[in-house]
Amino acid sequence: LMPLEAFDSELAEVWVQQMQFVEEAECTVMHLFARAPWASDKAFQWIASPHAMHELCGYLLLARLFMQGREPGLRDLDEFLDQAATALRSDNLPVARAAYKALLKLADLGPVQEAAADKVLAAL
Repeated sequence: LMPLEAFDSELAEVWVQQMQFVEEAECTVMHLFARAPWASDKAFQWIASPHAMHELCGYLLLARLFMQGREPGLRDLDEFLDQAATALRSDNLPVARAAYKALLKLADLGPVQEAAADKVLAAL
């Protein structure tokens, strides 16, 4: 898609703003965003965005980072769980699915994360 060394977070922002399809988000997150050094910071910014494509990319990106074994810090974990709980109640099905997938990937990181994810899912 794009050489990672020539791709920064500002350009990622432009790309996400121009995305129109879920498949674009999935492929770009998997093949490019998840490899970037700024991925975690952007993911947390995006899940708090009022724009659906940003939110979708944020959850997809967090799921990828969790799959890579990257554990969120305590503050980030709390923020993720709050945002995911809201997203799961969303009328936007792609965002809700992405949040659910990210929760499942978080749960795979260990017993503490699994308990936190279970608590969010049980509250539904």
